[in-house]
Amino acid sequence: MDLSSATIVVAHPDDEILWFSSIVTKVSRIVMCYGAVNSKPERAQQRRNVIKNYPLPTVQFLDLPEPGNLSSTLEDQAQLALIEHLRVGLSGVKTVFTHNTWGEYGHNDHRRVHAAVRALQGETDFAVYVSSYVGRRVFDSFEDNLNREVAGIISFAVDRAAIEPIFALYKSNSCWTWATNWSWPEQENFFRVGENVSHEPTAIPIQLIC
Repeated sequence: MDLSSATIVVAHPDDEILWFSSIVTKVSRIVMCYGAVNSKPERAQQRRNVIKNYPLPTVQFLDLPEPGNLSSTLEDQAQLALIEHLRVGLSGVKTVFTHNTWGEYGHNDHRRVHAAVRALQGETDFAVYVSSYVGRRVFDSFEDNLNREVAGIISFAVDRAAIEPIFALYKSNSCWTWATNWSWPEQENFFRVGENVSHEPTAIPIQLIC
């Protein structure tokens, strides 16, 4: 697959090298959605500092506040705002890589971003691929989605040397949100999702997060 015209859409800065490390240096654009965190007021500036010094020129940082736990009305408003921002950012895009339905390990922001991308897919019909990472505690959610709209598995090798400068940048700005001893896999797998994808019997290689 030619990734030179593909876009990654993630909830937070650092998600791009957690769940899309194999393709982060190959795509034409990386859209990061959320910046400010109510419970950690310093996080917004930390993330802005990372973006300012990001070693790739492909990043688009929406810098929206993380929704957190909202009432249903405010949740709907936040989701509509996210969709509107992404509608502009994804104009003309043919292929999008984003979070999966279950939010990797169950993160609500990941699920929100997935839902927003899928809503826009219905408008413009770009191809959507999602990560194959599955947290042990949300395995039931993964199973529920396993036989719905999943096809077209592709894999890419992870180049740890390519993402090391980005990893170091997050750590130096105190906004790496995952384990510091995280061990990246040798390759990552992605599923194509959508109502119009063809479904064929196949083995699905997941990446289980313990």
